[in-house]
Amino acid sequence: MSGEVVKARFTSRQREVVGLVAAGCSNAEIGERLGLSARTAKAHCDVLRRKLGIPRRRQIPAAYRLLTGDDPLLPDQLYGVLPVRSPATWPEIDERRQQLEPTAVGS
Repeated sequence: MSGEVVKARFTSRQREVVGLVAAGCSNAEIGERLGLSARTAKAHCDVLRRKLGIPRRRQIPAAYRLLTGDDPLLPDQLYGVLPVRSPATWPEIDERRQQLEPTAVGS
């Protein structure tokens, strides 16, 4: 099975969650970052564990990488959500992301 077919099995939200788990975020931090409850973030992790066939949350990034070949910590794999470790770093990451985003034509 090709890597692209395997990647299609994961939603963009699931790929964001994989990246944030890889960055060391808790369910509460994932929820806050993505505008979800901690319980919804946990539910995403539970679905990912089932899809990846693993028993532990901490195995999600490694299993995802083995299956897809993508490094979940690379920003282009996160679809705009950069890896974070604590809420204190979020303003700096948001500022850096804005610097990296292309500016709109005509603005």
